[in-house]
Amino acid sequence: LKEPAMAAGASALLLRMQGNDTTRQPTPVLGMREEAVLGVRAAVEAAMADPDMARLISPRHMDSLIAKALRFARDKHPRDPLGVEGIAAIYLYTLQDAQLFTTMNARLRDPDRTMLIPFRPYIKLLLVTLS
Repeated sequence: LKEPAMAAGASALLLRMQGNDTTRQPTPVLGMREEAVLGVRAAVEAAMADPDMARLISPRHMDSLIAKALRFARDKHPRDPLGVEGIAAIYLYTLQDAQLFTTMNARLRDPDRTMLIPFRPYIKLLLVTLS
């Protein structure tokens, strides 16, 4: 099997975040029940505060990807019980161009939970959608 292609910046981030220390395990992500549920645009806007996200994708390109995800959700799944915002969030998470998967997963593995703060609204949206 071939490894999926990854943007140069994303692969560098992934390597940097993996590190060599396998003894440190991340602590649980606390307080998610109290986190507000935002729409996909607001959740992504919060995630764009992450310095690596800001470096890897321009706000303009991210806006076009959000529009694409919302169009997909409205056109293909208008009556899905997951809702348009939830489907758009899942769709956007799977888009390689969006850099959400690589960056957010790297932050989830990072023992420093402050690195996860910009992604909390997006994680909450995914959790509510998938519950």
